[in-house]
Amino acid sequence: MDSITQSGLASINSAFSLANESAHTIASSFFTPENPALDTSISSVDEPQTTVTEAVVQLALAELQSKAGVKVLQTADEVLGTLIDTKV
Repeated sequence: MDSITQSGLASINSAFSLANESAHTIASSFFTPENPALDTSISSVDEPQTTVTEAVVQLALAELQSKAGVKVLQTADEVLGTLIDTKV
C-alpha cells in the first residue's frame, strides 16, 4: 500500500512543480527587466506568445497529472478500507 500512496504523492508533487515552472514562465513573459511594469508592446510577438502557449499547455498537463495522482490516492484509500473491512 505504501508504494501506491508514494506513487500518488509523487505524481501530485511533480504536477505542482510543473505548474509552478509554467506559471513563472507565463508571468515572466509579460515583464521586462528594464521596465517592471506590464509590457504590452507588440514587438517580437512570435517567441513570447509561443512560450506562453507552451506554458499554458504545461499548466493543463499539470492539472491532469495532479488529478491522476488524487485518483491514485483515492483508490489506495478505498482498497485499504476494503482490506480492513475484510479482516475485521
